[in-house]
Amino acid sequence: MITGGLSGFGFAAAEWLYREGVRHFVLLSRSGRPDEKTQASIDDMIRNGAEVLLRAVDVTDFQRLNQVFTDVAASDLPPLKGVIHSANLYADAPLMEMQQEAFLKVVDTKVEGAWNLHLASRPMDLDYFILFSSISSWVGNPGQANYCAGNAFLDSLSAYRRQQGLPSLTLNWGALAEVGFLASHQEVNDHLQRIGIQSMDPRRALESLPMLNGFQQMNLCMAEVDWPTWASFHETGASPKFSKLVQTSNASEGSGKPPLIEELEQLEDPQARQLRLREQILEVVAGVLGVGSTDQIDLHRGLTEMGMDSMLAMELRQRLQEAYACKLQATAMFMYPNVEKLVGLFRDQLLQGMFDSQEVVQELGEEDLDDMSEEDLEGALARELAELRESEQ
Repeated sequence: MITGGLSGFGFAAAEWLYREGVRHFVLLSRSGRPDEKTQASIDDMIRNGAEVLLRAVDVTDFQRLNQVFTDVAASDLPPLKGVIHSANLYADAPLMEMQQEAFLKVVDTKVEGAWNLHLASRPMDLDYFILFSSISSWVGNPGQANYCAGNAFLDSLSAYRRQQGLPSLTLNWGALAEVGFLASHQEVNDHLQRIGIQSMDPRRALESLPMLNGFQQMNLCMAEVDWPTWASFHETGASPKFSKLVQTSNASEGSGKPPLIEELEQLEDPQARQLRLREQILEVVAGVLGVGSTDQIDLHRGLTEMGMDSMLAMELRQRLQEAYACKLQATAMFMYPNVEKLVGLFRDQLLQGMFDSQEVVQELGEEDLDDMSEEDLEGALARELAELRESEQ
């Protein structure tokens, strides 16, 4: 029996089991209706001796799910020997913006679905009970608090079942190409590649399952990850938990100043230096947003209004850190939500030693002062007042 069994990785698992000799399947999904391609594959399996039952069921509905188990037990099918929970949903958003409905929709499919399967199958003599989880419950993923929480429950459920003497294994899969969510969201796949999480071929991933019989662990993670790259995008990469996976690059430690810093230092005119800093940050933002020209970016418009989601914000943070050899808070892109505020952050804090605000104000004429943002003027005035107080002391 496979939940989420008529699409994505769930059906890929059914096809793999068929190739391995399994001939009796109960495939569950919300609709119970496969698409044309999946139906053709099912028809081929049936022509070659398989028996495939399709059932429409919401796994969060225990009464309906339990009835399916009862019906299967009363049918002419052999006794049920294995359950795979592959059903999942996605509703990504930053945690502070996530609505309760979106949170529960994703969590309930994982949590209630798995728990209902546990209860309904408990009287049966199963050989295996496999929960398809995600690497996200191990390493986290910005914008997927609901998905991470749901998968973390699956990890704990395996421990609970083992304590009761019941079979259970949670597999924390990495990114899977060609099936499921990534198959229809190339931009997400591209982003994962950039942050070090490589896509796995689903067939190759499933073919590794037989070797897991010799493992006693309740949780196993199967993923292809460039850990140093991943750690450079995630603050959790500095955790001792990942110390054996993440190796600091010696090359990065011995490198000189970043080119953008050197470019600013070569400009003696304070005004020119500030203008070039703004241009540099504009260029980085344009690259992340994928726009052809910096002219398309409004300095004062919110980055989220221009299409920057949580994944792109994480990428922008990483690019700025690399460009200026600095460390930014994980929330920096939300605390400084437009280009002008980002410029102020670098000028007033991160690169403060490169800018003498009094000189900058003196170099700017009245027309330039009129063009300055409120944040620029406030920052310049605050620094000027501080210097006056120091001189009076």
